[in-house]
Amino acid sequence: MKFSILFFFITIIGIQSVFSEEWDSVKENKKGSIIIHYYNSDNFISDESGQLSGIEYDILIEFKKYLFTKGIELSLTFKKADSFSGLYEKVKLAKSGEFGACSFSITEKRMKEVSFSPKYMPDIEVLINSQNVSIAKNEDEFISIFSELTALNVPNTTFEEDLTQLKSVIPNVKIENVETAKIIRDRILNEPDLFGYIELPTYLQLFQNGLRFKRQTLFKVERNGYGIILPKNSSWLVPVNDFFNSDDFKKNVNQIIKKHLGKGVNDLLWSIDQTENEKGEQEISLLTMEREAQEMEIEQQNLQVQLLIGGVALVLIIAFFLFYGYRIKKTVNKSLVERNNVIENQKKELERLSLVASKTNNGVLILDANNKIEWLNKAYENITGYNLSDLLGKSPGDILIDEKTDSLVLDKIRDQIEKSEAWNERILVKTKKGAEIWLGINSTPVFNENNEIIKYIEIIEDVTVQVESEVEISRLSIVAEKMNEAVLITDETGRIEYFNESLIRNSGYSEEEFRKSFSNKMYLQNITSRDDIQEIINGFKTNPKPFFYDSSHDLKDGGVMWTTASLSPVYDNGELSKIIVVYTDISERKIFTNQLSEKNKEITDSINYAKLIQEAMLPSDNVLKDVFKDYFILFQPKDIVSGDFYWFENLNNFCLLVLADCTGHGVPGAFMSMMGSNFLSNIITDKGITSTSKALTILDEKVKTALENEKHASRDGMDIVFMAYNKETKELDFSGGNNSIFILRDKQFIKCKGDRFSIGFDGIENKEFTEERIQLLEGDIVYTFTDGYKDQFGGPKGKKFMQKRLLSFLLENSELSLEKQKFTLEENLNEWMVSGGESYEQVDDISVIGFKV
Repeated sequence: MKFSILFFFITIIGIQSVFSEEWDSVKENKKGSIIIHYYNSDNFISDESGQLSGIEYDILIEFKKYLFTKGIELSLTFKKADSFSGLYEKVKLAKSGEFGACSFSITEKRMKEVSFSPKYMPDIEVLINSQNVSIAKNEDEFISIFSELTALNVPNTTFEEDLTQLKSVIPNVKIENVETAKIIRDRILNEPDLFGYIELPTYLQLFQNGLRFKRQTLFKVERNGYGIILPKNSSWLVPVNDFFNSDDFKKNVNQIIKKHLGKGVNDLLWSIDQTENEKGEQEISLLTMEREAQEMEIEQQNLQVQLLIGGVALVLIIAFFLFYGYRIKKTVNKSLVERNNVIENQKKELERLSLVASKTNNGVLILDANNKIEWLNKAYENITGYNLSDLLGKSPGDILIDEKTDSLVLDKIRDQIEKSEAWNERILVKTKKGAEIWLGINSTPVFNENNEIIKYIEIIEDVTVQVESEVEISRLSIVAEKMNEAVLITDETGRIEYFNESLIRNSGYSEEEFRKSFSNKMYLQNITSRDDIQEIINGFKTNPKPFFYDSSHDLKDGGVMWTTASLSPVYDNGELSKIIVVYTDISERKIFTNQLSEKNKEITDSINYAKLIQEAMLPSDNVLKDVFKDYFILFQPKDIVSGDFYWFENLNNFCLLVLADCTGHGVPGAFMSMMGSNFLSNIITDKGITSTSKALTILDEKVKTALENEKHASRDGMDIVFMAYNKETKELDFSGGNNSIFILRDKQFIKCKGDRFSIGFDGIENKEFTEERIQLLEGDIVYTFTDGYKDQFGGPKGKKFMQKRLLSFLLENSELSLEKQKFTLEENLNEWMVSGGESYEQVDDISVIGFKV
């Protein structure tokens, strides 16, 4: 009985250990377990080496460590699936605490069935093929070549989606299914007439390791990225999202990727991902990587050949000397002693040269036991100006040092020489030409078998630029400490290495309080209010342009300080090494800007209200709908309110139409347009006047009287077209003030010109507007427009559109309905304003009216 109970509890414990748990339960109990289903995927997760490894395996281990820092002990159980599709289905139907790992691409279809962690790496797939297949230059050539080939595919993967999409280009493409992506790669490397897709990270890593796949530049596929999958709406999404968005993960994930793919692959992946809208730059990046790898391989092969040739030559030389020595020894015993002396001298010379060989860019001195110069190389002569004949048998200190050389450093050097110690110092010396330079000297004594010094070897380097830079940096640090601006210097990861006193002073903390509060936050990612700071830092790897932004900072007293931050990258041998950050206090400016923004909002709200009033005053186009078969009104103000206005009215048998362009645009023009609209209603509607010339004459007097009362400028007024259309006789009466109408009949324009003066003050007194009567025919189209459309700048040369071009455009599209003509006018205007590689602003209010009899 006891044994049965014990077995029951052991069974329960065993079952619990292999089942996953809900996050809420684990969080409450401070411990728990999850199951990770996986299927081998090179570099991502695999057990082929005998134990699990890969990018996603390391990420999951880091997730376990992350929860441990939160006080939660998590157990991970890894279970291998039978296939990729089996793994996916298992997670899709699983409970909350089960995960899936196998380089899953984040796709729209999958996101409907499972949940994903945030993207941890770009996801791009490229097309590779057998070595006998050519690289296609364009899509037509691609179709011709690949129609006869066989595509390799792993079912239920993104490879299958890629090939399905490719079938829209090559409908009859042959597809053969295999079990894994590795089989695809192995067969393409070793068999002819095959092709298939490969993940870009795997391609780059294998390419750099010497596997030379043949890659097509066409039909590359880009997705959202790679992520780890969970069941739909899993409760574990909460800690997973927290972990992936944490600062520690952002810093560690790049190191994980570099560990499995290599630093160069990681940097190239993110560089390609950041230019996702620039396909040419992506292809250039890939081609550059491939070319550099191939050039390196060629250089290695050349080096091997050179070493082989050198080795053969050395063997021949040695053989020659052995043979020659043997002949000499056999035939001339007398010269043996002389030859030995020559060989001994050559040996000494070779010993000296061997010491120099590894330091060819630096100066080299060989001194005897008394510190006298025996030999120096060419680099030493180039640095100091002294040759061997100048210094032979002399001490270098007697020649190079002068009164400016630091005596304390010289005493330190002498003390180390007396103690038979090696020493390394930097001293100020004079060259042969009298120039002052800084030398870095590394001196090493050489001992014989009796532990006696027989030589000194000194390696000399010109460090003048380095010392001057250090002096300059020292001066700059003094300046930085006196600046009001806060200054930070970080390494390439964003870790803060230096900050000045202003940063502490501006925060309101004492130095002790500041260091205590921020000791665990000394990363740029932790002290800025921007969420995209890591992307900015990553961007500096390829873009040296400084970055500026405004941000807020919490002060000790609870207040907020606004600053403008400038981030400037510093490079060492082309690699990002430092980031200099300067924060400038803009709090006062920010307050003023906010106040100004509020005032601007008040003004804009008022203008928007005026717009509502102006739009309410514009007539309904139902007036035209009741009279004409077809018509359009294109009305596009430059600003919120317009200086153009139109006016319609049905009076007895007449349809009265007005289009006016008031002086100015925006608010001034809008006031004038509202005044003109009111006056027209008084003249036409209230007084029943239908004579176009008489109506304009009365309008002119009313406008001038109103402007005189308001003391407006002498040139205020409006250009206007006034038409009275008799609905029974189809006669059109027309008067115009500095504007015209155009009648399209039988593919020809008939122009009816208005008078050469406008409404209002234009320097002309006693105006008498003329009136013209035109008999319109069935099918005639009448157009009129203000000068906004024809005066709009744009096109390839940034010139005005012009009236001639506008009339030609209307003629070309005259067969269309007027409603469609309006659409083509708008579309043409937009194209005109953005052509020529530039974008032009609208210069004036735009109005065009057309109606068909």
